[in-house]
Amino acid sequence: MRNLLTRGLFLLAALFALSACALTEDIVEVNYVSETSPQSLGVDDKQVRLSVDDLRGEYYGTIGAKVNGYGTELGAIIPTVPVRDIVYQAIEQELKARGIVLSENSGSIVTIEITALHNNFQVGGFTGSARGITAMNVSVTNSSGTTLYNRNIAELHVIEEIIMATGVNAVPAVEGALSKAIKSLFEDQDFVDALVAV
Repeated sequence: MRNLLTRGLFLLAALFALSACALTEDIVEVNYVSETSPQSLGVDDKQVRLSVDDLRGEYYGTIGAKVNGYGTELGAIIPTVPVRDIVYQAIEQELKARGIVLSENSGSIVTIEITALHNNFQVGGFTGSARGITAMNVSVTNSSGTTLYNRNIAELHVIEEIIMATGVNAVPAVEGALSKAIKSLFEDQDFVDALVAV
């Protein structure tokens, strides 16, 4: 009983602290952490152009919002770097690690359309969860305009036992979903084969 009372008082204190800044924006740093095991594809210095577009609609410019104890969205959670740049740099890192060179002059194109990259908080009794999601349409086109690869990648990453529904707790969920999505892409043999074939 005492433990339950203590948890309840802690939650009330957390909610009171949050209420003072709930309507303000949270500015957060989102980093890509690679979960892949990059190996040369045997086509070192092959050139491709990387095109990344942020098509997230209502989430454009944010990665979600803080919420109150009732689940009502409050202040926006905004990354220090645009989501488009975060994904571009992550894909660039993985391509370079495999010997692929990015060139704006290449006729071969890797196209990424980001359709989701955000966090949703779910409110529970004493704690909640942060649910990060990444979804993107990926295609690879050769210099003749032939599509060699086309797939939708979607991954979810959940952080449990969240007390404060703020930016600092949204970040690990978003980063986890992004890492999972890019790992899924680069572990897809059809994607690797398309890179080799362009």
